[in-house]
Amino acid sequence: MEKKKSSLPKRIIVGILIAVLLFFAYPIRMPRPLIRFGILRRTPIGTSWEDAFETVENKHNWRIMNTNQLRGYKPIGNSEFVGSMRIEVDLGKSGFLWDLVATWAFDENGRLIDVFIEKLLAV
Repeated sequence: MEKKKSSLPKRIIVGILIAVLLFFAYPIRMPRPLIRFGILRRTPIGTSWEDAFETVENKHNWRIMNTNQLRGYKPIGNSEFVGSMRIEVDLGKSGFLWDLVATWAFDENGRLIDVFIEKLLAV
């Protein structure tokens, strides 16, 4: 009878994959592009301000930080000025030092033009 080869390397690889999946199972730890993709699935480009606000408001673990329906612009990160209306939401902590913030940017007609995800130093 032939002896089985050791499956230790396979077990190690499977263990590492499970650890990575569990780490990213907590959505706040996902890469920002994946978080943005998930948000855009809930509120696609072109969504009205009212519908986006309702969606955000119904998400229990998100906290609305600021809404602005005034005609003003806000620079986001290193990008150009975007949107004339916005909703800023605290998505939660990302590690011990960072807050994850999402900003929905709307045009002058109140339609979603983009979503920006930023990591801000928690104060």
